[in-house]
Amino acid sequence: QLSITPAALTVTANAQTKIYGDLDPTLTYVVGGLIKNDTLHIDDQAATVLSGNLVRAAGETVNVVPYAISQGGLKANSNYTLSYTGNDLTIT
Repeated sequence: QLSITPAALTVTANAQTKIYGDLDPTLTYVVGGLIKNDTLHIDDQAATVLSGNLVRAAGETVNVVPYAISQGGLKANSNYTLSYTGNDLTIT
C-alpha cells in the first residue's frame, strides 16, 4: 500500500509599516516549499494551496510597540503541513 504524506510548506510574514491614520497595508508573506514536478503534472501555486488571511494585533499607537502579524486564518490545503513565522507592523 502506498502512503502519501503532506509536504512541508513554510510561510513567513513580511514586515510592514504604515503612517498613523492610514489604512493598514495588505499583510503579505513569502511561501517556501510549493511542489513543482513536471513528471507528475504538479505545479502548485500559493493562490490555490493557501486560503485565509494574516491578521495583526489590535492597536493604533505610534512607536509604542510593533504590532505582531500572526497567522490568523491562513491555512494550507491537505497536501501540505504549514509552518508559520510571524513578523511586525510598525506605525510611524
